[in-house]
Amino acid sequence: MQLHDRIEILIEVGKVWKSNLLNPTFDDLLLRVENENPWFVPRFARQSVELAISNYLDADALWKWAGKVREKPFQQGTVALVPAGNIPLVGLHDLLSVFVTGHKAQIKLSGKDKTLMTYFIDTMMGIEPKTADMIAVLDRLANFDAVIATGSNNTNRYFERYFSKYPSILRKNRTSVAVLPLHMDEKHGHLLADDIFTYFGLGCRNVTKLFVPSGFDLTSVLPYMEPYAWIGHHNKYHNNYMYQKSVFLINGVSHFDTGFALFHESEELNSPIGVVNFSYYKALDELEALLEQSWDGIQVVSTPCNLHVPTRIEMGNTQCPGLLDYPDGKDTLAFLASWARG
Repeated sequence: MQLHDRIEILIEVGKVWKSNLLNPTFDDLLLRVENENPWFVPRFARQSVELAISNYLDADALWKWAGKVREKPFQQGTVALVPAGNIPLVGLHDLLSVFVTGHKAQIKLSGKDKTLMTYFIDTMMGIEPKTADMIAVLDRLANFDAVIATGSNNTNRYFERYFSKYPSILRKNRTSVAVLPLHMDEKHGHLLADDIFTYFGLGCRNVTKLFVPSGFDLTSVLPYMEPYAWIGHHNKYHNNYMYQKSVFLINGVSHFDTGFALFHESEELNSPIGVVNFSYYKALDELEALLEQSWDGIQVVSTPCNLHVPTRIEMGNTQCPGLLDYPDGKDTLAFLASWARG
């Protein structure tokens, strides 16, 4: 199967999925997804599929992305994939990378995200049965040449030992921090809410920490969070929120409470579900130096500003990655070519 064939299959998957979005049976699929993982509510699961169609399965985006594959032929092998299951379809980019480069994929699906990933694989095989020779879903990985695995920092230590003899991309915990301007307009306020609360804040791209300028009135942005008040009625999220609220109240911790999220002044970059940390900064150059110390574990989100960091995500775009937005900034296609070159 040539590159052109593989790209055309993915384009056709996008067309099929786009058509299926309008079919009542798709709602049944979303209910099965939620039944498998209560965090994957239909609203967010549908959003993940829509983003995959527009950002990953678009013809122009695919051909632009695959350009280096055309230019640099290499020997194909078998790649073991161990995706996370924190948000819907989180492992799709890695699977696309392996498929586009012509490698075979062995994938150990997360028990939290089997339904949607299987839906993608089944759609591919329905379009072209030969793809069954390129993708194997296994409970136990064996006889592979390279590894791409994503997990927590603790899991990553296990990955490093278990996969030590293989070429690999092993991803750890990451989070996003948002740098706010002195004056926050309504548009960016709502975009910030998207970055915080999409997927209940479970993604490594979700904002868990705000850096706000000295003199900033944090309460001025809290009304922009209200469109996500509905997540406070989600049982699992509500339990986390209420637990953190109880801890704050018992310990006399100062915080702002929106009724579904707690904003807490803290130097910590990561925050538990239901909590958003914030701290004040005086000057951008001082903040840049602080961010540099944690660069391996963060993405920086902001409105257009004079912030000098290696990469910056526009506010509202954290959960809208494209094919060229590689997790951890590591070019997956380049990796898949580097160890396999003949």
